[in-house]
Amino acid sequence: FQDEDMYYVITSLGGQVLLERFMRFGFYPRGEREQPQLEVGVVSPVRDGLAERLKKFATMFEEAVKASLDSHKTQEMKFEWHELRMGTPRIDKIIQASEEQGEPSLSRANLVMEEVKAARLLTSKSTRQLLIELSEAAFAREQDILGRKPKTREEISTALNNLRQAGLLNVEYLLECKQRGTPLTRLRDPQQLNTPEIGTLLCPVCGANFSQERLSEGYSLSDLGRKMSSQSHWMTIWVTKLLLELGVPQEAILWNISEAGGEVDLLVEFLGELWIFELKDREFGAGDAYALNYRQVRYRADRAIVVTTEKVSRDAKRVFDELARGARRPRWAGPVYIEGLEVAREILGKEIDKAALRYASQKLAVISELSGYN
Repeated sequence: FQDEDMYYVITSLGGQVLLERFMRFGFYPRGEREQPQLEVGVVSPVRDGLAERLKKFATMFEEAVKASLDSHKTQEMKFEWHELRMGTPRIDKIIQASEEQGEPSLSRANLVMEEVKAARLLTSKSTRQLLIELSEAAFAREQDILGRKPKTREEISTALNNLRQAGLLNVEYLLECKQRGTPLTRLRDPQQLNTPEIGTLLCPVCGANFSQERLSEGYSLSDLGRKMSSQSHWMTIWVTKLLLELGVPQEAILWNISEAGGEVDLLVEFLGELWIFELKDREFGAGDAYALNYRQVRYRADRAIVVTTEKVSRDAKRVFDELARGARRPRWAGPVYIEGLEVAREILGKEIDKAALRYASQKLAVISELSGYN
């Protein structure tokens, strides 16, 4: 029977005989064969409201089973529905192998709210570039940062304020000689100049007390800022959050926690497939293509996905094309390209939809053979 845009099939081709046969071919847990397990699901082109629709279908399935069997068989029949949580056997093996090598290089994803907020902020190119420049400089005075490009002073000021509010920057103060501008020391708190231990120190250039010299406000990266900028970890956080919003369970996502650049950025095991992600806060080049191809083979990943804030170069795409032609894997397909964060949700959503269709097709193949109905 049909309900709106979905088609639920509790087939009437064989009536009671077919339904009993279906139950007989159900999955049974070891040692509890007296308790049959039935798996039901909804296949739909519409994502919204799936949980409610699945609950409705489960109730309709109960009613259909009870209506198709003799009353004495259904008197004590109880249905206890539980969400089917798919395991991550391939990721489990990868983690185990990583741990056996000594220092683990991969771990389960673990989102922290302040890191999620910081990652969202760093999707702005100008804000991200400012953080990178401060990371390379170690410390910079506010007047130098704002005076660098007069036309973008307001934009830079806004970026600085956002970085401070997100906890990505530390505010520090540079003490300089008034006469020659020679740097003397950096302070966390300007009140330190009021203490005799620091305020009465003499400038080696002009001989004045430190308390009489010039103080300028500046910035350095906080621990959070260093973590987010290291190996573009902000991208790992941002892509992970996006995957969760698209329905991927957090336990199915694996992160690289190694400082070395030889590991993958993200591994995802979902709907029976293993996906490998390569994240780049720059253009993805030909050298990156060879490295990703090797990692995909190493982990036997079913799909490779490139996420770059810029573009995938023509040379990189040419490398993937050549590798595809020479691959021994008959169904090997090149990576999915996500060029620019603004298109990531749409492209990833479509890839997850395709994976869901493949998964559903595999599940329905068993029922098709059992019922004789496609």
